[in-house]
Amino acid sequence: MQISQNLKSMRNALGKTQDEVAHAGGFSQGLYTKWENGASIPGAENLIKLADCFGCSIDYLVGRETEDGVIAINDKLMLNDREQKLLKDFRGLSHQKQEKVMGYIAGIKEE
Repeated sequence: MQISQNLKSMRNALGKTQDEVAHAGGFSQGLYTKWENGASIPGAENLIKLADCFGCSIDYLVGRETEDGVIAINDKLMLNDREQKLLKDFRGLSHQKQEKVMGYIAGIKEE
């Protein structure tokens, strides 16, 4: 399973123990061990905590993003460079500006 492999790989790269990662994320060492061994899968809240602990995206944790930032939506669809830039720029906008962009796109689609 991709999540368990990524958790172990990132933990080892940081030179941390399972207990250290668990403590940093606010969950038990036993629960973290289950995730890393693939016996259990972390829920959404814990995925956010794990991504924060490791300084990565949730997409990377679950295997939808490569180390160089390419996001795989599914096995057949990868975002090209232009789409990745657009997504990165969009994510960098405030919520209000994102809404403006969405409105602009909706207007263009209606033309």
